Amino acid sequence: MALWSAGFRPFFLAAAFSATVSLWYWLGGYLGYWTFPVAWPLKILHAHEMLFGFVGAAIAGFMLTAVPNWTQSKPLAGPKLIALFSVWLFARIGVWSAPWLPLEIIAAINLLFFPSLILAILPAIFASKQFKSMVFLVLLAAMFMSQTWTYAGIMGWIEHGSIHGLHLALFIICVIVVIISGRIIPNFTRNYLVTTFASSPVKSHPLANGLTIVSLLAYIGASMWFSTTNLLLAILSGALAISLLARCWHWAASSCLHNPILAILHIGHAWLPIGFGLLCANHLFPEISQQAGFHALTAGAMGTLIIAVMSRASLGHTGRELIADRITIIAYTLVVGGAVMRVVANLLSPSLLEISLGVGGILWALGFLLFGIRFLPILLSPRTQKSST
Repeated sequence: MALWSAGFRPFFLAAAFSATVSLWYWLGGYLGYWTFPVAWPLKILHAHEMLFGFVGAAIAGFMLTAVPNWTQSKPLAGPKLIALFSVWLFARIGVWSAPWLPLEIIAAINLLFFPSLILAILPAIFASKQFKSMVFLVLLAAMFMSQTWTYAGIMGWIEHGSIHGLHLALFIICVIVVIISGRIIPNFTRNYLVTTFASSPVKSHPLANGLTIVSLLAYIGASMWFSTTNLLLAILSGALAISLLARCWHWAASSCLHNPILAILHIGHAWLPIGFGLLCANHLFPEISQQAGFHALTAGAMGTLIIAVMSRASLGHTGRELIADRITIIAYTLVVGGAVMRVVANLLSPSLLEISLGVGGILWALGFLLFGIRFLPILLSPRTQKSST
């Protein structure tokens, strides 16, 4: 079956549909339309499934596609891919079966996924001596550690462990997003402008990229140590927001706004300085919601960049033209609009919070549902022709 010929096919579909189902199911419980069978706090459940379920599937789909390209190796396919996907799927089933399964079993199933993903891509990286790519193995190992920390908190072994573990996972994903976006966005933009206009003003600055990563790592370390209201955290997050803006200053975003499949990458990256700017404001003024910054990074940056990369990779790696059709553009718009609503909701008065959060969640999840419906036949079909992403 074409579905099991490459990792991006099942995992991108899983990311899209899990984003829809998990968010709508959680949102209905949050708004009081039904009760959850899971004994976890709603915020923990929501963050867990978004970070380790939805984003975890997207990361797997990207890594299983990018690593074979980087290393010129065969992609994971067939029974091995089915086995890896089954680990992710059973982990999701386990979380929603919490009343009938011991928490230790649920934790064990979930904690299998990131080590399994590491084992799936590690041989190709070592065989090709692509040692720069080993940073992703380290980051996946860090995701495993953060998930372990989260379960230690859920089971009561570490006080506040679930919150700290989820925060660490969020920031590790930010590191992955910053590294990948710094590679692909200027390259894709440069290639498009050279092909279309025979020239390109796009410039990448390795020093700016390096300073951004260092700033992000420093902020992660400080955020794990200090309380929310802290001048050092404000300085680090503010510097990080400025650094993110500086590194994309010469990416020529305005030159590709008429190309939706490329413009959406720049829009997704723009959420990163917005998110860390909001966190900077929260560190200085606690009355500004921390959740606004978190949702700018998750629903905004992660959500937008994930749907952008999934649509581009799905088209390119199945031999189709890199053109976003009308349904795909609507999906982009819904995800971005939903993210805006979810961020704004956290900055509004409590009387408007629920309706804004509800509308934003519905729009955001609807965007991923549209993506899943539109790309389902593409991802279930064999490759059509040779194409370059």
